[in-house]
Amino acid sequence: VIPTLVAAKTDVSSPTTNNGTNGTATASPKYVCGAAARRRQDQADVGPAYCPLPEGFVANWDDMLAFWGYLLTKGLKLSLEAMDCPVLLTTPCQWSRDELERTTQLFFERFNVPGLYIVEQPLLALYGCGMLTGLVIDIGHNFTDIVPVIDSAIQHHALHRLPIGGADIETRLLHLLRQDTELVAQLGESLDEVFSRYVKEHHLKISLPGLHSTNEQTQPSTEPLSFEYNGQKVTIRASLSSCVQVLFEPSLVDKVCLDLASAVEKSILACDSDKRTALWDGLVLTGGIARIQGLQSELDRHLARVLTCSENFSETQVREAKFHKIPEYFTGYKDRPDLMTFLGGTIMAKLVFADPKNYVNKVDYNEMGPVAVTTKSC
Repeated sequence: VIPTLVAAKTDVSSPTTNNGTNGTATASPKYVCGAAARRRQDQADVGPAYCPLPEGFVANWDDMLAFWGYLLTKGLKLSLEAMDCPVLLTTPCQWSRDELERTTQLFFERFNVPGLYIVEQPLLALYGCGMLTGLVIDIGHNFTDIVPVIDSAIQHHALHRLPIGGADIETRLLHLLRQDTELVAQLGESLDEVFSRYVKEHHLKISLPGLHSTNEQTQPSTEPLSFEYNGQKVTIRASLSSCVQVLFEPSLVDKVCLDLASAVEKSILACDSDKRTALWDGLVLTGGIARIQGLQSELDRHLARVLTCSENFSETQVREAKFHKIPEYFTGYKDRPDLMTFLGGTIMAKLVFADPKNYVNKVDYNEMGPVAVTTKSC
């Protein structure tokens, strides 16, 4: 996985443009991209690393162009001069028509692709689970998207974006870690955001009251957690499970917004009444945070309370929510809900690129220009 990061080189004086239509089309020498952008933070000739897609939208097209060029030429080892590989690109469902058309222009005119198909992320997450209808809950780093999909059609009027995500979990986790006095004494200044992120990504397990298992398993775990970090053995004695409560109590990190369970309910209630049962029966939890063990069960517990207390409860309403996972026959993706979108993309690419009529090819682009993407996209 290539991190979506870029860092500008501070020793490059060549001019830049903001429209993304001039300059080099390959991995730009003005930027360091991917994991290298994070590794080289201490070097004097490299600026701070940042995501070219803050909040899921392109802030600067030169930055985005540099990252795409790096991804194609360095990550995928493709030659832009002899490009013979069509591209399936996934985008947030909030992107505007202008953003889609500019992206189409860049890929055909700057990257010389023979074909392009753009599809919205929630659809691919559903396809990765073998579904056409469902509610996708995508917990990202800075925000969470809740998107209902009915028969492969995103219900844009009912989607919700919450300003809470993995970064807030890290903030809360760091607060809990710093309450462990022995850990503070051992790590000192190394007990920072980087350590918190490492714990979240590699060792965090959620065990809270309400999980559907035996009494012994439903109590918060108090067993010490030990692992190697930067060459030394680290032991954490503090209970960390409550860090995910920021999703259900945003006020813990000073956020004013709906909690996750309430937002799910609101999104489903915004859809036609005859479709709501299918949505409650088709929940999909994805995003990097979805890998945290026990998170789905904790979300299920909060949703059960919402369903029981709902003012819209009736004889025809479902009594419980149902989550779906990647099918077992995709053995390489077992227990990887964060890869649902990627898996759905591989499935979609095989279907779409089997026939040039399904995607925007060079003939289409030469005849219609960037607007062609609106005629052949999902």
